[in-house]
Amino acid sequence: ATHSRCTRVDIRKGTIMKIHGLADGTPVSLREPTMEDIERLQRFYGTLSPMDRFYLRCDMTQRERVQHRIQQNDSGNVCRINAFAGEDIIGDAALEIHGAPWRKRLAEVRVMVQSYYRRLGLGALLAKEVFRLAQEGEIEEIVVRIATDQSSARKIFDRLGFHVDRVLADHMLDPTGKSHSVVLMRCTIDDVWLALHDFYESCDWPDG
Repeated sequence: ATHSRCTRVDIRKGTIMKIHGLADGTPVSLREPTMEDIERLQRFYGTLSPMDRFYLRCDMTQRERVQHRIQQNDSGNVCRINAFAGEDIIGDAALEIHGAPWRKRLAEVRVMVQSYYRRLGLGALLAKEVFRLAQEGEIEEIVVRIATDQSSARKIFDRLGFHVDRVLADHMLDPTGKSHSVVLMRCTIDDVWLALHDFYESCDWPDG
């Protein structure tokens, strides 16, 4: 049984959802990835800095892991959107639904943007689309995980009304062996949507 209706609301494989212009005028299209995008996604993840890749859950430069991530969209538990500038992927966002359908509808949001396109509105644009899908999919609450040194991202979620649920001390080790704590934040989708209206055009997701 499908745990959520959000994956089928507006996204269709290979079909452009919307076309937007970034702050510098770059036209960007948003759509769900297909298997034809495996190499594009590999290139996207390969352009990320070592620290950006550290914040990912696994090594996404490996083809089989990229393929698995695309296939997750068919599970009913993941909504994934990619941002394209021409034929290149420049941003990736996901809404990951947690729990059984009879429980409180909870989802985690993840956003990653290529460094060149940060502070141009792309991160906030992707987040807005993911939050919209969450609202239309009847998700009640959104959760995000932020490393304690991602101060810019933390400020953004603070402004969106997220509050700290817990801190996972020394939860991750970076490539140098240094430990990083992770902050788990959450907010109701209604509160996020109200805050987002006045927010998304002026800010971006600088830290992915």
